[in-house]
Amino acid sequence: MIHEHHVQQEGGFSSCLKPAAGARALKISMYSSKYQSMRIPVLFKSVHATAEQEVLADSGATNNFICQQLLKRLQISYIPVQNPIKIWNVDGTHNQDGAITHYTDLQVRTGTESKILHFLITNLGQDEVILGYPWFTAFEPKI
Repeated sequence: MIHEHHVQQEGGFSSCLKPAAGARALKISMYSSKYQSMRIPVLFKSVHATAEQEVLADSGATNNFICQQLLKRLQISYIPVQNPIKIWNVDGTHNQDGAITHYTDLQVRTGTESKILHFLITNLGQDEVILGYPWFTAFEPKI
C-alpha cells in the first residue's frame, strides 16, 4: 500500500497531460524529464515493512514505475507481463535494464481516496518510484 501526503485532490490536471496520453495511445512506454515533475512524500506500507520517502510525480511519464530493490525491501511480489515492454528514456535511449518484464499492482492512497494502480518494474536510477500519467488521471491533484 502506498500512502500519499499533502496533495490536494481537485479536478483539472488531466488537461495538461496530452503528450503522455498520446504516447500511451501508441503503446510507447517512457519516463520523462524532471521538468514536468515534483517530489511528494509517500508512505510505503506492506505486511512486512514500512518506509517513508519522497517520490517523483512526473506528468510526462506514460506509466507508474517502481524499482525492484524497493519491492524486495518491502517484500512485495510481482508478476510477469504477457509481452516484454520496451522502455525509452526521455533522451531517446533505451533504459539500461532493457525491456520491462514484470509489474505489480499496488493500492495507492492520495488524500482520502484509495485506488489500485499498475506499476511497471524497471531501473529508475536515483528514483525508486515514479508516479506517472495513470496516477495523475486517477487522482487529478491540484498543483
